[in-house]
Amino acid sequence: MIRSVCLTLLMLGLAACSSDDGGTTGPEETSFAGVYSLVSVDGDPIPILIFEDASEKSECTGGTLTLTDGADVYSGTFTLKFLFRFERKVEGTVHNNEQDIDGTWRRQGSSLTFDDDGDNQPEASASVSGNRLTLTGNDDGISQVWEK
Repeated sequence: MIRSVCLTLLMLGLAACSSDDGGTTGPEETSFAGVYSLVSVDGDPIPILIFEDASEKSECTGGTLTLTDGADVYSGTFTLKFLFRFERKVEGTVHNNEQDIDGTWRRQGSSLTFDDDGDNQPEASASVSGNRLTLTGNDDGISQVWEK
């Protein structure tokens, strides 16, 4: 009798300690969908100086990352927009520009992967904690922090 009680408790304990495989129960079912704003790049707050010399200056002034759920909270689409400001000091002109990147994302736990060209080879990965998403480029290693 004691042996069967111990085995039952052991089985319950093992079940409680097992990891979530990304199924449809538990806190991982929470959606990460929404609009995130660019906060920093490699630890430097926005705006980020990209280039400056005596005649020109360019900087990233902000950005948005929009995540949309697909059929469930484990995949979907994204739109990434970066805002840039270009200044020609000699002429005194300023131009604002926007760069858009679209693609798909996949989720496993609190980690995301991003594919912007449909080749199923992720160009970036991210971790989500609360309202903060930290995205890192797979090729360049540049880290970006986004907040909802």
